[in-house]
Amino acid sequence: MALNLARDAKVYLSTVNTGWTPLNTWEIKVLDGFSFSQSTSTQEVTLNEAGAAPNRGQKVFNTALDPVDFSFSTYVRPYIESAAETPGYQDITFDVTIGYGDTTGLTAATAYDFLLDIDTAGATLVSITTPATGNMTIAEVITAVNASITAAGMNAYIDLHGGKLRVISGNAGAASTVAITDDISGADYLFVAASMADFTTITVETAIAGSASATNHTCAEKVLWDAITNNGAQATPGAMNVDFANSNVHELPKFYLYINTGSSIYRMTEAIVNQAEIDFSIDGIGMIAWTGQASFYDVVAAGLAPDPTAGGTDFLAVPSSAGFLKNKLSTITMSGGPADGTYLLGLTSATVSVDNGTTFLTPEELGEVNKPIGHFTGTRAISASFACYLDTDTNKSLTLLSDMLADVNSATPDVTNSFAIQLNMGGVAVPYVSFEMPRAHIVIPQIESEDVISVSIDATALGTGLTTTDEMTVSYYAKP
Repeated sequence: MALNLARDAKVYLSTVNTGWTPLNTWEIKVLDGFSFSQSTSTQEVTLNEAGAAPNRGQKVFNTALDPVDFSFSTYVRPYIESAAETPGYQDITFDVTIGYGDTTGLTAATAYDFLLDIDTAGATLVSITTPATGNMTIAEVITAVNASITAAGMNAYIDLHGGKLRVISGNAGAASTVAITDDISGADYLFVAASMADFTTITVETAIAGSASATNHTCAEKVLWDAITNNGAQATPGAMNVDFANSNVHELPKFYLYINTGSSIYRMTEAIVNQAEIDFSIDGIGMIAWTGQASFYDVVAAGLAPDPTAGGTDFLAVPSSAGFLKNKLSTITMSGGPADGTYLLGLTSATVSVDNGTTFLTPEELGEVNKPIGHFTGTRAISASFACYLDTDTNKSLTLLSDMLADVNSATPDVTNSFAIQLNMGGVAVPYVSFEMPRAHIVIPQIESEDVISVSIDATALGTGLTTTDEMTVSYYAKP
């Protein structure tokens, strides 16, 4: 008998279910307490009739397989990676911003060919045939292109970031080029010249171009931020930045999630990361609890999951120098509001939450055990809550409370508050992570009677407009 031990568990996130490489698969260092489960929805049919000898009984039917629910936590670990170890990326900028769900303008049931040349590795012919029922979306074309790249053995893949086509390559350097040309005429184009021609010159990130002093800031949980923001995490020389510029989409990126407990391997298909809760417990280490769902999961045999012992592949590639953050050093600064003040608070606890509000769709056909067919996003909600002592010093928590009470009792109270909040996990000296909410609406702080009187404050991060994606930015700063 072989038992599954939590201490033996390895967790991997991958975009593929075979052919795992460091470009498409990542090991996630999780904490104890991870969980995953899947249940079935049932319908109970009962009998209830009158009479001297009534029929009595019941029958239960399985009606649907519910989505898989999973959760795990990771530590917040910023680090700096040297240029020589960093996969390159190059952005191709278009005249208009494009999105995953945008259509390409291609004619239905038509074959298209173009040549893709990455890092002067030689041109690869990519053939795409559009569906008979209509146009292809950018997401569908990107999937087809990546399949051709993989088949050709190229160390690269294509994705979107901030409305730009991004080419990720393990061979990028100062002399690297990306060319997408028409197979017949050789003219520059992407998918269809009529709608997306004339991309500009390629920008090679300085840190990846081979500069002797160039280094990239990143973090161990970058792939999870990419999953929850739709590829919004970007490693740069200054900081590892996370934004929500790409997140106005119907579907989040889908992954295969593997959990290897040593004796058993579990594979979750169409896994998405829906929620993240950042924990600032002041007696602990900075960590994030990630929650997500998947369409279904199964138990697979060895060889059908990433295995770093097979071929020595390191799917993590996070240096041992990647730091941990001490929550005791965390700081918060608030400014603005009805009194246009600046408030310096001493935290006793804090959390920041990101929720995509996803919902899985499941058919309701009779006589079937219906299975989820996919998901869609709901309201993106970014919020924070923090607590501090009720401090009477100038510009402390009592000042904040007094200013807000004065406003709501005035003749013209603010309908929506606007506070700029900067919450630094780990303090103000590297390493630390900054959570910046430039327009946060907060409610009147609540008084809580404990050994020392304290207040709790709830904040909701808002964008510049109702449809903008600038509610919050996250910046990782690593120690050299």
